Formats: sequence, structure tokens, C-alpha cells
Amino acid sequence: MFLNEVSLERGRDFVRRLQRVVNGPVPGSVVNHAASIAQWVLRPHDPVQPLRWLLAGVPSPAQGTIIAVNELEEGTRFDLDFGKLSSVAAGGAHVVPTVLQDADSGEVLFIGYVNEEALRTSLRERIAVLWSTSRNELWRKGETSGDVLELAEIRVNCEQNSLLYLVRRTTGGACHTLADSGSARPSCYYRTITDEVTLKPVR
Repeated sequence: MFLNEVSLERGRDFVRRLQRVVNGPVPGSVVNHAASIAQWVLRPHDPVQPLRWLLAGVPSPAQGTIIAVNELEEGTRFDLDFGKLSSVAAGGAHVVPTVLQDADSGEVLFIGYVNEEALRTSLRERIAVLWSTSRNELWRKGETSGDVLELAEIRVNCEQNSLLYLVRRTTGGACHTLADSGSARPSCYYRTITDEVTLKPVR
């Protein structure tokens, strides 16, 4: 039950609470999104109790020592999910892949999925709205994080089986992961492949 409660905490609120606990800045990699919160532990004490203290607003004695175990999003090991499209198809969602690109700089921000409802909503509200294939629900980008993407234009490819959303970042952030500053990263493509097994941060 506790981990379910933790997963409902918003990432940025969690970061603010953690800053109070460690009495200073917290690396942005500590909290990326609600689903990752339960993967972070404070040592040398019990990995769950400090999170209970955080949610209760009580300072923890485990101040200052933080380790990350979210290797997928913050690590340097290359482990590409080649089964992603198969899992989307297996879920039965009628979606098309959608590239989100900065309308001014041309920077690619991330790739999502759009169904008919998301497309109609995007056109009507003029913001980036996608379909979450993991939660099986409409996803207005920035609804909880504040990193709304204003929609400038939507393009379709030659075979009409993918979309390109040209957007403008309202906060400068686009990714659900956080930089060391605590702000959302401007793009999800923040690591580069150096060889078949290794990643390194883009500088």
C-alpha cells in the first residue's frame, strides 16, 4: 500500500521534500517520475522508512546520502527496448508513433503515441496531447509537471502512419526526467551511444 501511495506523489513535490531533508540541492537524477520514486533509497537506514518520513514532512536522520538505482534512465549501460512496438501492438491500442520536435530549433524532444482522441484534442486545444500506452489514457503533456508543449503545427508522413508535432516549450523542459538543476531536461535524448554496451551524457 505504501509504495502505491509513493507512486502518486508528483516528482517535483518529492524533490522539494527531499531538498528539505538533505538541507540543500538535490541532483535532478534523484527523482524522474512517480513510477521511479520507489526505486530511490536513502542510506544507511532502512530504504522505506525515510520515504515515509519525507511524505510525512519529518526530517530523516539519513541526511545527505543518496544513491540511484534507476539504471535505465540515468545509467551508462545501453539496453535498448527492441520489444517496445510489439508490446504496444499487443495492448491493442490504435495509435501512431508521433515525433515531437521544437518548431524553432528543430531539436527532437521525444517520441510518443497518438490515437484519434489525442489528435482531435491536440487540434482543439493547440497543445501536445498524446495517448499513454502504459496507463491507457489521454496524456496532456505538462498537465502535472507544468512543462506544457504549445502546438505550432502537425504534419503527417507520406504513408499516413506517423505524425510530427511541431511544438514550443513553455518552460524549456520536455522530458519527464530531471537535470541536476532540478528542472526538466529539454529533450529525452540526453545520452549518446559510445559502443554496443555503453552510453555517455550529451554535453
